[in-house]
Amino acid sequence: MIFSLKRTYILVYYQKKRKRFQEKRL
Repeated sequence: MIFSLKRTYILVYYQKKRKRFQEKRL
């Protein structure tokens, strides 16, 4: 359970970073 939660947290963090990067690029 903890591992799954950590995995989801990393996924969300990566997605946010990617979205922020795209906005900066535009």
